[in-house]
Amino acid sequence: MKTYIEKRKLPYTPDQMFDLVADVERYGDFVPGWLNARILESDGVVVYVDQEVGLGMFHTSFVSQGIFTRPESIEITSSEGPFVYLAVRWTFEASNKSGCIIRFQAGFELRSRFLEKVVGPLFSDMMARCVSAFEQRAHELYAQSDIL
Repeated sequence: MKTYIEKRKLPYTPDQMFDLVADVERYGDFVPGWLNARILESDGVVVYVDQEVGLGMFHTSFVSQGIFTRPESIEITSSEGPFVYLAVRWTFEASNKSGCIIRFQAGFELRSRFLEKVVGPLFSDMMARCVSAFEQRAHELYAQSDIL
């Protein structure tokens, strides 16, 4: 299984970052490779999302389950579509001074050995670009309310 971990300090509150990551239906607007995301069902804590992603000629869709624990964390899992296993965890922790520390962890295993060989080497770069896209989106949405 491929894994990726990143930690960043941002000048936004945990609530702001939680709201940004929880707004899955907007991912297609700013996250590289996300073509579409649509909430199928939600009770406010557990959310099921139909997602379509693409990388070059590779396009796939899958349903994921998200567990939203406001404002501390968001956990996303799936074992559908191309995934034997997909796990993503975001955590949002208030910083001692201001802003928050975000932690992003992702791991996956694909059903296809061919896709694993193609996508595997690109995984770390894709995840870094994904986290950067969320940071850039936060700057765009919350720049007037910077707390640093």
